[in-house]
Amino acid sequence: MMKMNSLKKSVLIISTLLFSISSLMPCFAHGEQPENVLPADKTAGVESPRAVAWETRYEFGSVLEGTVVVHQFILENRGTESLSIERVRSSCGCTTADYAKTIAPGAAGEITVKADTRGYGGRRFNKHITVYTNDSQNRQLGFWISGDVERFVTVEPRAVYLSGNVGSEIRAVVSIAATKEHPFQIIGSETEEQLKDKIRFELAKEPDRYILTVDNLLETPGRYVGRIYFATDNADQPKIMLFVYGTISEK
Repeated sequence: MMKMNSLKKSVLIISTLLFSISSLMPCFAHGEQPENVLPADKTAGVESPRAVAWETRYEFGSVLEGTVVVHQFILENRGTESLSIERVRSSCGCTTADYAKTIAPGAAGEITVKADTRGYGGRRFNKHITVYTNDSQNRQLGFWISGDVERFVTVEPRAVYLSGNVGSEIRAVVSIAATKEHPFQIIGSETEEQLKDKIRFELAKEPDRYILTVDNLLETPGRYVGRIYFATDNADQPKIMLFVYGTISEK
C-alpha cells in the first residue's frame, strides 16, 4: 500500500513539473512565427547574385550652377553568381550614369553618376537613377544625388517659347541679369545648327541686365528646339545656355 502511495506521489510531482514548464512556454498559432525569429532562408544553398550598395544617397553640399557633379556609387556582389546590371534609368536628362555591366562574385563595381546643374540656380537639385539587375531579391535599386545650387545668372523666363500661326509676328523677350556675387559681361553668342534660318535674335545691354529679343523666321508649320549660347568674361561660368522652343501652326 505504501509503495502504491509513493508511486502516485511521484506521478503527481512529474505531472505538476510538466504543467509548470509548459505554462512558461509561449503559445503560437499553427504556422505563426514568434517575434524576432526570422523564417528560414529559402534561397540558402541556391547559387545566385546578390547586389549590395555601399550607399544610396550622395549630398554634394552647395555648388555654383553649371557645375557638373560627379560621384561614384559602389555596388558589391555578395552572391555566388555574376551580377549583371541590365540597364540604368535616370529621372532627368541632366543626370547620366556609366557603369560596369558585370560584377563577379565577391567583387565590387562602380556606377559613376554625372549631374549637370545648369538651369538649377537658386534651387534644390534632387535627382535619382534606377539600376536594374539580375538579382532576384534586388531587381531595382535607387541611387540619389542632391544638393543646393547657387545662382549665377537670373534668366526670366528660363527659356524662349515661340508659338503662333504662320505669317504672324512671333516674338519672345528674355531678361538676363548677373547676380551681385558673380558679375559678368556677355562677350559673344552663337546658336545651334538646328536653329539656323528659324530664328533671329538681338541682345541689348541695359544698366543692370541684358534684354534678348528673339523672332521666329519659320514660314511653314513645324516645330523646332535648340539652344543659344552666350560667352561671358567670368571664368566661373564662361558660357550661358538658353533653350529655344518653336511651335508654328497653320493659319
